[in-house]
Amino acid sequence: MNIIEHNSMKKNWRITPVKFALCYPNAYRVGMSCLATHLLYEILNMRNDVLCERFFYDSKLPILSIESKKPLNLFNIIGFSMQYELDYIHSIKMLLKSGIPPLSDDRKEGDPIVCFGGPSVTSNPEPLAPFADVIFIGEVEDTLNQFIDTFLERRSRKRFEILDGFSKIPGVYVPKLNNRVKRVWVNNLDKVPHAIRQIIPKVSSKSSFHPVLGKSFLLEVSRGCGWGCRFCLEGYNYLPMRFRSFEKLIKILDDGLKYTPTNNIVIIGSAALSHPNLKELLNYLHMHGYFFSMPSLRLDLVDEDLLMLLKKGGQRTPVFAPETSSERLLNIINKRFELDRLFDTIRIVKNVGFKNVKLYFILGLPGETIDDVQSILDIVCKVADLGFMGLRSVRLSFSFFVPKANTPFQWFGMENKKSLKDKINLIRMKLKGDKRFEVRFPSIRESMIQAFISRSGREISPILLYVAKIDGNLSSWYVAEKHFKFSIEEIVTKTLDSSVRLPWEFFDIGYDRLILFKEFNKAISEL
Repeated sequence: MNIIEHNSMKKNWRITPVKFALCYPNAYRVGMSCLATHLLYEILNMRNDVLCERFFYDSKLPILSIESKKPLNLFNIIGFSMQYELDYIHSIKMLLKSGIPPLSDDRKEGDPIVCFGGPSVTSNPEPLAPFADVIFIGEVEDTLNQFIDTFLERRSRKRFEILDGFSKIPGVYVPKLNNRVKRVWVNNLDKVPHAIRQIIPKVSSKSSFHPVLGKSFLLEVSRGCGWGCRFCLEGYNYLPMRFRSFEKLIKILDDGLKYTPTNNIVIIGSAALSHPNLKELLNYLHMHGYFFSMPSLRLDLVDEDLLMLLKKGGQRTPVFAPETSSERLLNIINKRFELDRLFDTIRIVKNVGFKNVKLYFILGLPGETIDDVQSILDIVCKVADLGFMGLRSVRLSFSFFVPKANTPFQWFGMENKKSLKDKINLIRMKLKGDKRFEVRFPSIRESMIQAFISRSGREISPILLYVAKIDGNLSSWYVAEKHFKFSIEEIVTKTLDSSVRLPWEFFDIGYDRLILFKEFNKAISEL
């Protein structure tokens, strides 16, 4: 993987004591659109005693670092950034292909320390626990340097003593020691680093290495979300909701754009629209000649001024996530807006001058019927009739409800494959030939595997290892089902007993778990 980049760093291997492998177990273009990749890389490389190099997953390429083309097994510490459960197999395959024992119990003195962090393992670390020496629970800005310092202090000691030192750090889970851990988070975003020297690859927009979010400066304005959608992992994983101050954001921009060769800004934050100075920030960007965009907008918070600013900033397609078109289902998932608001907003979108609009919906929500899907079709046709008549001017992206650990919907099961297929077929049949629509669906099978991993414990580690060893593709999961005599669909479609303790309840998530149970019961009462 030979890529020329702005802001990548190549340090002296001979004199730098700590070699840290930062692994994003997916494609380069995906990993380089994740702000965590830029942030961790910069925090680690700011230290003179740490050399951090990046690894990505490509089934056709050897596992070598971007910076020096060195193999994974030469590094002291390997840190995997886990954003999605489906990447778990990739991470195990990276270890296997690098000659590193994938199970922590099999590693010996001198083997790398293998760490996992990110939203999916914060939600539920147990499926990966047997593979991990260390798992970071929560946000790492306040603890990463302490982690490195502990390694430097103890690196000459036995492996067990090093791990014991890590277990004393807040938010650091050492599965071998089964230490009690509380999720950690940053209290004040203004007081922690933001990635300034973000890496921009020198590739064309048609390159397979072109980042998903383009050659952009990623600006995180908020973290966490207070809206309380009951299915949403990010909403609960990153509580409480926090904002960077306007003054700090301007400082980040001024510093960052001195080093990062782009004039395109992507606003990051699940509650970004709730930022008290958002319009002021967008006005600042516009006045200084920057292009800018927001990956998703809340229907109940946008207005004509905001959409006009985004249009001036160069955003081509505003993106909204109604999730469903049923008032009953909106109450079940705790999404608070009225459907009339959707049409009012679409009219504004059209009047402002946008030629396209993108809408996200979830199929298979608890309590959803085929009539609810028909209602979605009625609504999207009305959206198109409001003026979006061009070729593929209404872009519809459907996902399937996947229960996530540590959300109120963790107890609900997924809808079965046949029912989901029936709903897909209805949508395709009703919209067939209507060139105004572009429609995308994910894989039902992949969604069910995601749900299976999300709600499991350590007992599935032999299955994950088996799948990784035989190839790691979707077909491997069918082989694993036969080998271990189980059915993924049967498991993920079951509603869990809310009185039974779940594998991930060993950890302190930082708020009363009764909140999840109360919200689950509120949803039940709406069914």
